[in-house]
Amino acid sequence: MGLIILIESYLDYSWIDFNHLHSSISADAPLHAGRMAPNTALCFILLGGLFMLTSAYHNTALTLVYHSVYLTLILISLMGFASYVVNLEFINSFYENNRMSLPTAIAMFFAGLGIATVRQRIQLVKDKSTIEANSIYSASSVMMFTIVLTVAVFSFALSQNRVEQTMKEQMTEISIDRRAYFASMIKMKTDMAKVNADRPLFIQNLLENAKLSDSANKSMITKMMANYLSEGFSGLALEDNHGKVISQVGQFTKKPELRLPINHPFFSELLWKNGYILLNRIPMQNSEGTTIAYMRSEQLLTELTQFHQNAIHRGETSDMVVCGLKNDYQICFPFRWSPQPKVLYGYLDGKPLPLTRAVKGEVDTTVATDFRRQRVMAAIGPIGTTGLGMATKVDMREQYAPIRQQFFSAIPFFLLLILMSMTLMWFKLNPIVNALNASKIKLSHLANHDPLTTLPNRLLFNDRLETAILRANRASGFLALMYVDVDHFKNINDSFGHKAGDELLQWFALQLKNAVRETDTVARLGGDEFSIILESLNSPQDAQRLAESIIESIGSRTPPLQNEQLPKITTSIGIAVYREYMAAQDLLNHADMALYKAKEAGRNTYRISEV
Repeated sequence: MGLIILIESYLDYSWIDFNHLHSSISADAPLHAGRMAPNTALCFILLGGLFMLTSAYHNTALTLVYHSVYLTLILISLMGFASYVVNLEFINSFYENNRMSLPTAIAMFFAGLGIATVRQRIQLVKDKSTIEANSIYSASSVMMFTIVLTVAVFSFALSQNRVEQTMKEQMTEISIDRRAYFASMIKMKTDMAKVNADRPLFIQNLLENAKLSDSANKSMITKMMANYLSEGFSGLALEDNHGKVISQVGQFTKKPELRLPINHPFFSELLWKNGYILLNRIPMQNSEGTTIAYMRSEQLLTELTQFHQNAIHRGETSDMVVCGLKNDYQICFPFRWSPQPKVLYGYLDGKPLPLTRAVKGEVDTTVATDFRRQRVMAAIGPIGTTGLGMATKVDMREQYAPIRQQFFSAIPFFLLLILMSMTLMWFKLNPIVNALNASKIKLSHLANHDPLTTLPNRLLFNDRLETAILRANRASGFLALMYVDVDHFKNINDSFGHKAGDELLQWFALQLKNAVRETDTVARLGGDEFSIILESLNSPQDAQRLAESIIESIGSRTPPLQNEQLPKITTSIGIAVYREYMAAQDLLNHADMALYKAKEAGRNTYRISEV
């Protein structure tokens, strides 16, 4: 799904956007209301990759891929979060695509951390000796990554602020110039119409003294008015006080696509039909100030139309919109996103759109959301005293395009820097981590093994005995416990010295290990006391036969001690056979009692405790 979203975002197709559904719900829905943000889609792909790589921690190459995917996911989610916290709009201004929401960015960040934590838990259970190395390396990598990302993001955030401030100043100046030019053109054309209406006195004398119905007078007036067409008028009409046309020359616009009133003391409108047209109806008065007729005139504002066209075709998204306001609706002349006049509701989510504020007389340059729900920088203001408003604006995606291009061009450099730092850190940390792991293994061995014989000590013995009892309760077969010691060991130790005693214990431990299976446990509990855990026996007699074999093996061999000739070495053994749900301590007590009985019987023998 994430891959499909990325492909349709790149190709600008709408396979699974359901645009018609969103448009039917809300007329103000943006172009791709149902489309997932591209960075959100990429995060879902990366999350899937993390799940697939969760168990790949023994393969170095896959581990490197895992860390790369993990850090990329963290990078994208942090950038999505930063775009809201420090207003990094350049990161999210991707053409017509939607923006990653703040909850999504936070959720992706913690989802990545959660998967990484689960992976470490799994590795901790399966490989306790190396988890510390990966933890140190992962923590160091995240720290390094965070530092580099923070420096990069904030440096570009400062660039964004500088660019935004510069753009605000430039757009403010452009907006002032455009509104001034627009207002001056209307005023100039209006003044021409007024001058034309106040034309020579002989016309007014004619109108005052002659009968307007006379054909001779009409012909003379028409001829005079025709001469004025060359002064920039496309149509002139002389009307009486009742609006009846006395004489008309030129052509007037029929069925204009849009007409908006202009604030003048006389009737005045700005029309649109393939361009701006100014319509005025100016009263003609005699010397006493009495209105005796009206001069209706139309002027094609070709320069203004061309000026508008140049403005809206500047850049990829720049626009200049001229609108009036009627009953909270914007009545707008054609602009970049609408080649025909357009009527728009002047509010979005309860807030006035930039042009609504402009028509109401506000002057401002700000970042806002326009009717397309696109983030734009708009410089707004009224057009003189005409009652119209103008917005000069550009989409933020175009404004931030240079910064965005620099940022994404710099990402490989930052990633290379991070990779080099991680590689160097790995080579520096690896010997230290290996030494730590070796020390950890050694300490773990020392904590659970007897340093003299290297056999499990009492701590590990007790753990294995508990485990053996749990297995015995679930499986068939017998469990037996042996207590073994060296007969008269104290006398040997006192007579021949501790060194000889230690060598004897090492030899004795080796004999016991050689006598049992690999699945059995031989442990030294202290002094000359040893214990053997025998699991999965076919019968208790197997323990007896093993005891006889050990006694015979010990008695028939002489310990190879340096410069010492020891007396014959013998051993005594106590055996306890486990019965269902017997406690470990009870089993130990029975084996100890059996050993005591073997010694009472003269040593060099074994006894089985009656359980």
